[in-house]
Amino acid sequence: MFSLVDEEIEAYCEAHSSPEETVLYELFRETHLKTVRPRMVCGHIQGLFLEFLSQFIQPERILELGTFTAYATICLAKGLKENGLIYTIEENREYESIITNSLQ
Repeated sequence: MFSLVDEEIEAYCEAHSSPEETVLYELFRETHLKTVRPRMVCGHIQGLFLEFLSQFIQPERILELGTFTAYATICLAKGLKENGLIYTIEENREYESIITNSLQ
């Protein structure tokens, strides 16, 4: 499989990062089972990076264009200020049920 990141670097990151939360693991699995292009999901390491950025900045609002199945949405939302809002837009209605279930 083609990857932009060397396998050894990815293995190192996985070994030295916190484990993937159950809800994110289940969403990742569901994405791979129910979508045609599952590689579009950001995944564990990218999700942790997005969570870190969001927690560092602590935005009041986030605009996400291209929700896909909402993995990144969940990660980004963790850094919002109290009562913050995340606006996320996905034009492909095929993902609507996955998005709705993952954000409940």
